[in-house]
Amino acid sequence: MAGETTLVAAQTKTQYRGLNSNLIGQAFDALLDVTKSNSNILAQLQGSMGDNKPFVLKDDLSKGAKDTVHFNVGTSLGQAGRRGTQVAVNYEEPLFHNSWQVQIDSLRVVVGWNEITRVVATTGQSWEEVYAQLVGERIGQIEQEDMLMRMRQRSGGLNTLRPGNRTSVDALHYDDTLDTLTLNRAITTLGTLGAKPATIGKMSGGMPLNRYVCLGSNTALEPIWNDPTFTQSLLHAAVNGPTNAYWTGDLPDWRGTVIKRWDIVNHDNPGAIGSTIQPQAVLGDPITTASTTFTVSGGGRTQASLSTAAALYKPFEYFYGCDKLFGENISYGSDSAVYYFLVIDPTDGKWCMYSYVGSGAFGSNGNNITITNRLAASASGAAVTTLGNWSWDASQNKEAFPTGSLIVQVNANVVPVGDVFVFGADAGAKAYGQVKNKRIKQLTDYDALVGYGVHTIYGADMRQDTLGNYRGFMRIQCAYELPGFTLPQL
Repeated sequence: MAGETTLVAAQTKTQYRGLNSNLIGQAFDALLDVTKSNSNILAQLQGSMGDNKPFVLKDDLSKGAKDTVHFNVGTSLGQAGRRGTQVAVNYEEPLFHNSWQVQIDSLRVVVGWNEITRVVATTGQSWEEVYAQLVGERIGQIEQEDMLMRMRQRSGGLNTLRPGNRTSVDALHYDDTLDTLTLNRAITTLGTLGAKPATIGKMSGGMPLNRYVCLGSNTALEPIWNDPTFTQSLLHAAVNGPTNAYWTGDLPDWRGTVIKRWDIVNHDNPGAIGSTIQPQAVLGDPITTASTTFTVSGGGRTQASLSTAAALYKPFEYFYGCDKLFGENISYGSDSAVYYFLVIDPTDGKWCMYSYVGSGAFGSNGNNITITNRLAASASGAAVTTLGNWSWDASQNKEAFPTGSLIVQVNANVVPVGDVFVFGADAGAKAYGQVKNKRIKQLTDYDALVGYGVHTIYGADMRQDTLGNYRGFMRIQCAYELPGFTLPQL
């Protein structure tokens, strides 16, 4: 392991740079400034069985990749009861039992030694610090988004709401943003489903603090903070002064629910930006005018510049309909619905609208999207002058876009759409198998080339009752305003 031994033995920047003469005489800061990757917003909401946390962690070290971890579930008693002198013998009520499962599979995130060396040489940090920061954050982000995607996937008519009682995501209008009325409905419905408040901390006296949790992006939750009903409650029902949650942005209480506001970071790596709850991407190859269907790439870099590395990234894996992989043979599932997205040029604010058909539009599980139709000045082939509920307007629309343009999930009304989740105790579970966050390495070329990574066997899913229903969470599909851009108000 000559290469590895030499690098680990070197302790100073000068020695690191001595390995690369091109670095001699150049000054570098010691800090590795990595754009934060939304890792892991759910970490504080996880606990072991019996902790009453929203998400249960279970280690089953007997399980390997592609195995299934089972969680038992039973009904409560519900019989009418025997009255008066009615005989009770042989009228004992049976309990209905079932189980729900979390499928687990192997997950590895790796980084080559040359990349670690490059950072070490220019910062002076140890390779352990670099490795832990890069790989650890990515593992946390993957686990978080898997849980959020499972929550989105497992939602249905029983546990999905929309502002204004809209019947579908395409029925949402620009002003169908989250409001206290919709949040109240979600909280009330969650209680009727049987979800219990989760333990999220302790009161000043040491008693458990039990609350439902509302999780949403800063943009999706912004209308709540502008809702007079909500803000007046904060100002008058909580502590007065600069420590009030209205001013600090801390977790406020609303009808027994803690609102967790997530400032989603749109990082600069070629992978997916945004989140499952707010699907966005950055355009890769430029879009030129065309009348045929074509494939839209993401990542903020051209496919040519990414070369073979393009296959490592899935910039569209959060978009509606994408057949996201939870394991080698564990997929999100097929989807044939029609969806829409916008491409927006940040230099002039102009945009264009595109449609695609569910999972069939995606490449290798999120590498790209093949469009069905595109908005255009004149109709020809896949180019149409009206798409969804919008007709071409030259003052707002154009057809060509440069690399780096913003891609946003919208509905038929050209409205950016996303999700807010409200959940209680034991809403879902994360299961680990025989390997949990184990450091791995690869040695090649007679140990001259080294790569490091993290290996874990895990899976995530939402809790089911004995009838197969998902009762621990509510999904609120809502519109949100896209900061910095002006879009139609349909």
